[in-house]
Amino acid sequence: MRTIIKSVQKMDQKLKTFESSIQNVLDSSATRHHSRQSGGRSSWASDRSSYISVTEQDGGVLLKTEDLGDQDDIIRVEEKTIATQMALPGGDMIPEWSPPTDDTTDNSTSRRSNQANMKDPDFRRLLKMGERSRIPEYPGSRVRRLYLKKDHWDWRHPLLQYQPAVFNDGGLATEKKTSEIAWNDNVGGDERRSYEGKYPLRNGVPQNVCGRTGLAGRGKLARWGPNFVALPIISRYARDERGQKLVLCGKQVLEVMLESREDESWSLPEVAAPRGETLPNKIRDYFSAQNITASDPAKTVKIIKRINKIFEVGTTMNHGFLDSEFNTDNSWLEAFVVSYHDYHDNAFCEVTFPDAAPYRWVQVMNSTITRNPCREYLHKAFRNIRKDCDTYLEHSSAGPM
Repeated sequence: MRTIIKSVQKMDQKLKTFESSIQNVLDSSATRHHSRQSGGRSSWASDRSSYISVTEQDGGVLLKTEDLGDQDDIIRVEEKTIATQMALPGGDMIPEWSPPTDDTTDNSTSRRSNQANMKDPDFRRLLKMGERSRIPEYPGSRVRRLYLKKDHWDWRHPLLQYQPAVFNDGGLATEKKTSEIAWNDNVGGDERRSYEGKYPLRNGVPQNVCGRTGLAGRGKLARWGPNFVALPIISRYARDERGQKLVLCGKQVLEVMLESREDESWSLPEVAAPRGETLPNKIRDYFSAQNITASDPAKTVKIIKRINKIFEVGTTMNHGFLDSEFNTDNSWLEAFVVSYHDYHDNAFCEVTFPDAAPYRWVQVMNSTITRNPCREYLHKAFRNIRKDCDTYLEHSSAGPM
């Protein structure tokens, strides 16, 4: 920036010197004669027998010197000459000033362009892949991903020198031969369809529908192509030590069932499940009689019935690509996210998890969830809960479950 400022100052000084030399010639003629001719200035010089006229012509400045004799010298100062004096050292020109324009047109054009992009299914899928799918080091290994600029995330943009490392964890079960797999289909219970639609094949294996990840192979995922998981959002109202509902800023505080990760972060339960299954038995088993605090067996039976009714009706938050650190160019996770909330607050409040279990009831704050997809799904689920809660309780004619 300092270099540019100094260059501009030097150019400004040269321009002033140039203008001064012209003005000196004009001023020297003031003692003899002044006249105006055809939009220009003309004068007789006092120190020599010459006639000098300065006229704007053809986009430049015309200096015409006529001696009293027969000598006739014409000096033309073109715009290019002045532009040369104003050029930056790197060859760039100082931009010409232009009046400010209204940004309304540009903004409306940008909005129309964004709307058109959102109608493109490939563009929408590209937005689903975030930073977790491109974490430099693949988890549980020393394999590093190839760094990709944002312009190269999309498969539609050619990248001739793209040769990522290939990683297949040795502890995985052997997959079928790729030539024997019916891609984008379900044959004999071998589900290979994706929530995101049909995926292309590259070198005989699926190509990630949401873009490049910088790593090829299966990684630590069990199958080529989509690998399905369930991400249930199971929530209840928080209570204090006296068993009273917690209220903050006039709103009831919510708790959600979260899983503790190895990196000491919290996440929604992520359980492998067949395509379309929303609540695997691995999660349901924690809501059985052995984890219910009620001492009366009859009450325990009622609570289990209430829990089953809640699990029968859930609100779908998302089903599709899941941004995960385990994704590769050829294998990726797809999740079915469904929200289950105890609106009547008479079922989940009686459930506790054993100390050995990886799950806990956690009051969710902005800093609690560190995994971006889970944060997004939770915000969406909680907005729906707060919006529907009062209406549900006031107008529900079913009464307590």
